[in-house]
Amino acid sequence: MIKKKFAIIGDGFLAANVADAYAHGKMPNYELTCILGRIDERLDELSTKCNCKAVKTLDALLATEPEIVAEMAAVEAVQEYCIDVLKSGVSFMALSIGAFADSHFYETAKEAASENNVKIYFSSGTIGAFDAMQSITLIGGAKAELTLNRWAGSYKDTPVYKPEIEATGVKDTLFEGTAAEAIQLLPRMINIGVATSLATIGPENTYIKITGDPDMPHNDDDVNIRVHSEHIDMKFKIYSKNQILTGWSVVSFLNNLASPVYFY
Repeated sequence: MIKKKFAIIGDGFLAANVADAYAHGKMPNYELTCILGRIDERLDELSTKCNCKAVKTLDALLATEPEIVAEMAAVEAVQEYCIDVLKSGVSFMALSIGAFADSHFYETAKEAASENNVKIYFSSGTIGAFDAMQSITLIGGAKAELTLNRWAGSYKDTPVYKPEIEATGVKDTLFEGTAAEAIQLLPRMINIGVATSLATIGPENTYIKITGDPDMPHNDDDVNIRVHSEHIDMKFKIYSKNQILTGWSVVSFLNNLASPVYFY
């Protein structure tokens, strides 16, 4: 069997999840060619575990000839690498979907993918259900809403932070508006909202509400999504205690991509 080649951008928690899966034989149809990262200690640890190359530049990554590059780093990594990867004839899978809230960047990336006969893949990450969201939207007349509840202190270095929440111990709304507005204020913290919007009615039309809760555990996410029309009303809730599902969604997606049976 000829294995599909892939490379990873990122050397943090999410990349470690995928590296663990690969090292333990849970991606049997793949060969990991390299990991691109910035922190030497982490990069060396992950590349040694996976018996692949550790690289610091995109040129070095592309020299390993992957068929797909999986990003699990940050919005800035998508902005820096995505279009060049696509122009090199390599497909790109993004976890930091917030980068694509910029409509010019999104259109440029789609054009590069089309011209080079490759794909941009959005992993469902924590939320899942992209297929149902798209189907409801295709029927017509859809609306999309997402509410996110997190520990209030996680927003401390952002424009939406309210110190009075922690001072009084009373949760409060930090943001209400569109996904497009949210990504401007929280470029590294609203990938879930942008992903929902791109799968449905777009960043300018998807409603986002963020609540800061002083009593929530620091790593938890409480997400509620509703996509509805006159024909159907889909609601689902995800409560995650860390980002482990996000990393494993990449493993699941890539395994689906290489499998003769595809669960959509």
